[in-house]
Amino acid sequence: MTMPFWICQTAFLALVLMTSASGQPPLKAPPTPTPERPSLPMEMDGIPLPPWCCGTDSIELAQKLLPKRFKRHMNFRHVILTDASWDSLIQIRTALRRAWGEYRSLARRLGVVLMKPDEKLACIVFNDRQDFLEFSRKTLGESAMLEHAGGYFSPRFNWIVFYEPEHQQMIDYEHQRLDEYQRHIDDSRRNTSLDDLDPETAERIAETWQTQQDFIDESRKQISTWAENRRTRIAVHEAIHQFTSACGNWEDKDSWPSWLHEGMATSFETSDATLGFGPDKLAIHRDIPFNGLVNSDQLIPLREFVNIDGYGDVDSGALHVFYTQSYGLITWLYEYRTPQLASFLKHLSTEPELGGKHDVEAVFEKHFGNIEKLQKRWMKIERTDWRSKRHD
Repeated sequence: MTMPFWICQTAFLALVLMTSASGQPPLKAPPTPTPERPSLPMEMDGIPLPPWCCGTDSIELAQKLLPKRFKRHMNFRHVILTDASWDSLIQIRTALRRAWGEYRSLARRLGVVLMKPDEKLACIVFNDRQDFLEFSRKTLGESAMLEHAGGYFSPRFNWIVFYEPEHQQMIDYEHQRLDEYQRHIDDSRRNTSLDDLDPETAERIAETWQTQQDFIDESRKQISTWAENRRTRIAVHEAIHQFTSACGNWEDKDSWPSWLHEGMATSFETSDATLGFGPDKLAIHRDIPFNGLVNSDQLIPLREFVNIDGYGDVDSGALHVFYTQSYGLITWLYEYRTPQLASFLKHLSTEPELGGKHDVEAVFEKHFGNIEKLQKRWMKIERTDWRSKRHD
């Protein structure tokens, strides 16, 4: 799972509001006191960390913080700093370039003005997970969410950071298991002389060895394919977060709630960046778990959901529902409420009337209508299985 980009947001709101049986909007709960934010790291290994930076400043800061083995590579919208392999770099370059093109195309279709970055953006790719965790803790502070993270976008430093999927813990374990299996086969071959056996037995043993070797080779191929798909999905996901912020002031100017950020990012995820992708191209790896939530009635009531803004150190189960529902909502709105989605995004890009931040619930209801009625319509359409039909 890709880590939420908003590390320093307020805690994930408790899901305690209930929709009344009459279908009328519930009374608003008293405002929840905002927990005090943890103090941000102000230096890393003796190097000062600014309260905010972007573009060239972010790239120069990253180069100071990273080990000298990291190489700098230019891309269309990014400077990529990495110690990963050349093959990994080529794939990431393609994913980042295509992510910008698809995001720009979506904005044009919706008539939404893009915040176009006027400087190169920073992308940091670690080959090793432990190096990724160490860097992230030193620049973000301690967060339990890092343990679930494949990558993240930092609004403070305006960079995206992730690590090679082939070095996730479960993948390392699988490689170790296959290595052990390979040693077992190699030992068996060294210690067994087929010439000393009768032809039938020798043939049976040789076939067994080949079957075992084919299993190992196919398993490694599947791992490699999985890692390639995962690498592209993470790069695109985090790049969309970066593009939707585009060096805006991360504390004061961002008006999107976290579910909108995550819904947009997940709706762009793809395993193949050479093909078209975005909310108009459904992702089967997201649709399957979303349909599961719909069919098991595990979705968060929509009025509660649109009021969620923040993550906190929640468990992986809650994050799964949050990400999956964010994806489901954005892709459905794009498919069935395109003009309203466009006007909603345009509204959020304007200055709030009374300063501060937009009342997202009120803005959402202004453009999409009564939330309870919208949810009923949404669920009715979802149960027609329209997503699965798109994948047939």
